[in-house]
Amino acid sequence: MNILDINQEGNIDVINLDSTNIKPDLNIDFNNISFEHLMIYDFNGTYKLVIDSFNDKMELIEKEVLDKLINNPEKLHIKQLEYYANKFINPKSDPGRDRLIDKYNNSISKNKPKVYSFIICPTYSCNMSCIYCYQQGNEDLNKKVISEENLEKIFDYIVHGGHRDT
Repeated sequence: MNILDINQEGNIDVINLDSTNIKPDLNIDFNNISFEHLMIYDFNGTYKLVIDSFNDKMELIEKEVLDKLINNPEKLHIKQLEYYANKFINPKSDPGRDRLIDKYNNSISKNKPKVYSFIICPTYSCNMSCIYCYQQGNEDLNKKVISEENLEKIFDYIVHGGHRDT
């Protein structure tokens, strides 16, 4: 069973899952697998191009395999499912949040000497309805006014850089 992986240089590598050392997790919770964050484009009659900007990954996936992956992951071969579940980690999952925190911390540590500016948005309840606004369609966005407690935490973080001397 072959996988077509697109590496960082844009070259296509063929990975044979039958000869890899992937040890399938037979206790996968199919209800918590989600690939909603992927961008999917037709590539040709056989493959679709899958782009995952969160994980910085691209893959050419057979249309039938991709359909199973998104709609019926329990019908995929366990090695394929394990491969894709580990490659395309959803940012809303626990491992995805851990990866996001790691990326954030790495970015902060690399950029410490730089000057930062902060913009505090006390509310997302804007009523201007600008057609280009990416926030308007975000149903998950909490549009309440920021609490005094959270505002204090933000100021504390800005002043102390996330670190407090004890």
